[in-house]
Amino acid sequence: MVINSGMNTEEGKLFLSKIRRIDQSPDLTDKNPQLYFFFNVLMEEWTNFEKLEFKTLFSRIAFAGIKYKIHSRILFHLHEFRRLNEAKKKLTDVQYHNGLKSIVLTIRAIYNIEPDEFLPTLSSSDLPYSARKITQFKRFIKGVMTSIDIHSSTFMYIPEDSGEEEKKVFYNLSDKNEIFTSTVNKIEKYFPLPVHVNLIDVEEDQQGNFIPAAIVIEPNYLIDVTAIAEIYKPGGSRSLLYLLKKFIPVTVSKGLLVGNISNYLLDELITNPSLDVKSKLIEIFKMHSLSFANRDDRFVQEVVKDIYKHARNLRATIVNDFPLYNLDLENLHLEPSFYDTVNGLQGRLDILNQNENSNNADIVELKSGKIFRPNVYGLNNNHYTQTLLYDLIIQTVFDRKYKAANYILYSQDSEKTLRFAPAVRSQQIEALATRNQIVLLEKSLEKVQERSDDILALIRPENFPKAAGFVKDNIKSFSDTYGRQDTLSKLYFNNQVSFIAREHHLAKVGRHGVNADNGLASLWLDNFEQKEQRFSILKNLKITENLSHEDSPQLLLAKTESTNPLANFRVGDIGILYPILDDIGDPLKNQVF
Repeated sequence: MVINSGMNTEEGKLFLSKIRRIDQSPDLTDKNPQLYFFFNVLMEEWTNFEKLEFKTLFSRIAFAGIKYKIHSRILFHLHEFRRLNEAKKKLTDVQYHNGLKSIVLTIRAIYNIEPDEFLPTLSSSDLPYSARKITQFKRFIKGVMTSIDIHSSTFMYIPEDSGEEEKKVFYNLSDKNEIFTSTVNKIEKYFPLPVHVNLIDVEEDQQGNFIPAAIVIEPNYLIDVTAIAEIYKPGGSRSLLYLLKKFIPVTVSKGLLVGNISNYLLDELITNPSLDVKSKLIEIFKMHSLSFANRDDRFVQEVVKDIYKHARNLRATIVNDFPLYNLDLENLHLEPSFYDTVNGLQGRLDILNQNENSNNADIVELKSGKIFRPNVYGLNNNHYTQTLLYDLIIQTVFDRKYKAANYILYSQDSEKTLRFAPAVRSQQIEALATRNQIVLLEKSLEKVQERSDDILALIRPENFPKAAGFVKDNIKSFSDTYGRQDTLSKLYFNNQVSFIAREHHLAKVGRHGVNADNGLASLWLDNFEQKEQRFSILKNLKITENLSHEDSPQLLLAKTESTNPLANFRVGDIGILYPILDDIGDPLKNQVF
């Protein structure tokens, strides 16, 4: 079968000749590292033209498996060969040859090469493979992890929907979920068991064991999509960058200021595409008065020039491109916010095109910066990762009711402003693994004053050899400042960091109990009755006047007979609005305001 007719057959034959020469060595300790090195070269060759950010060889193989439709038996042995070499294991002759055979079969399939005198009778059936007998598949399962056995790479798990029977979950599977191994193995270091864990894309075998494609640790601790995406910098992603951003002061650069103004103009132009931007300049100056007041005239003139450029591109996209992609202005929701407790995410989209007639829910994300080292889709990788995670949220919130198409709107670019960002499942899974790393980093901050290994000391230039630009400068700035503190100063600083991290955790998930508070998570963990008993909900409010489009936006709400008159709300309290549909008010199934 031709997997990819566009690949050069002669190139594939050269690759096979190279492998044959490697295999002629009689010494296994000599030819195995050569084959593994060449395997890495091949995987880069087959995935580099995509220009996606692959953090590991695992993710490259997973992506190639999907793109080239590699047989699961072959894919298993490619992963197994990778895993044995990454672990510096001494391979047996059988393990080496299984790896070699799987690479040869992959080359033949990708380049559509018929068998020759080198392994002429080889087929995928020659590779040993104990296929798991799968009896059931579920998109996700919620539950708690009760114990972990890192030696067998399994953990015991109680599903939330049954609650009475422990199930065994297999992780560290080279062709399935190995990318989650490092964080799962560290769970007991940071969390007392049991701990809430969600399983994603779960297969159940004949013995009732679970084999998930992804594992989400503490899913009620929602991580912002932007925080995850910003880790994906050119040259690779490092989760420690998430910590760095917590300690570097934000300076209002020209790019940041223009970006904020562009977001404002997008909202205004969608409401009124014929808007005269000049009429909004005074309002823009009022909104960002401090940012303009302490800069010189040249800076202000450059910003105004950029404002007009971005406004022209935004208007052209809204008027000309949106209709081509069925982005109807009547169906657009501006800056809708969502909570996703399946994948442990939260996010606010720039635009959601929700069309009930066509069952479409299209995502448009605005970016005002320049495109730098784009992937095959012409997108910055951090921007692309952001749309991948927003896609996960929309699919979860609306129970896969809608077909989604994702776009990034580059308002800097007048040629190709609106760009398609397809959802790639393997990349979404990898982003969820990054999300888990962030959760553990947050927990490590809670314990930073207790631990001998100072995680903040890891933020230093030598640990980020590929960092460039302002990221490199920020790393050096933090490292120099933190490194020159004496022991007492560091102890004080780390104690304050630990205290704030614990408070932050409590604010997000709190504690369960009759007289306790689940923090933000009580929004979905507490039912209506519990909220009524705590006087923490004003239910069934009625909108009497909608002034959301005024210069000073307001909603006037009136209580109804179903509203608890004793609800404990005061002037200045922060509240969250969400709709009640068919007597069901679920903040996880709608946007929140």
